[in-house]
Amino acid sequence: AVRALREGVVQGLANHTILIGRDGSTHPIDDSAAPIRDQNGKIVGVVLVFRDISSRHEAERRIRESEAFNRSILENSTDPILVLDANGRVLARPDGKSAAAAWNLSRMVGLDWRDLWGLERGEEADTILRAAAGGRSGRMQSYSASFDGVAKWWDVTVSPVKGETGDPVAFGSTARDITAIKEVEIRIETAYARERAA
Repeated sequence: AVRALREGVVQGLANHTILIGRDGSTHPIDDSAAPIRDQNGKIVGVVLVFRDISSRHEAERRIRESEAFNRSILENSTDPILVLDANGRVLARPDGKSAAAAWNLSRMVGLDWRDLWGLERGEEADTILRAAAGGRSGRMQSYSASFDGVAKWWDVTVSPVKGETGDPVAFGSTARDITAIKEVEIRIETAYARERAA
């Protein structure tokens, strides 16, 4: 307020200002001071403006909590999670501890996601990527290398990440190792086929 009087400029006051009400309640506020001038332009006073920003603080708190929650899920996921751009190229890989151990994920950034699943799954991978571009999740199973050189069965999902307009701006991809389940299925199918042939 003193600077507004002295220099004749609108002055924002200190950040994180708290206004204490008569009842003892506290309210976070944005505040500013603006000079009041008479008809000759001489500064004769100052106007202080206070704006209650409690709702903004609450919204910011909820966003921080949501970001912490999402980060916790990504960092502790046992499934490899990838972020893809609108063309299906790998943009980023959250640092999931178990997932990073299974795949050398840093080598995947910049690759076309469809190429990760091999030629035999190329068309199917392209189909689910197009589904995600249309706003729907897509899913497939693929037998592919896990970038540690070991081929495994994967249950792969691609989901749209929607922007403010509701249109997809990126995609999220997860891959769950289902090798053990598929091996059991194959053994059962083989045993059943032998039983029928006998």
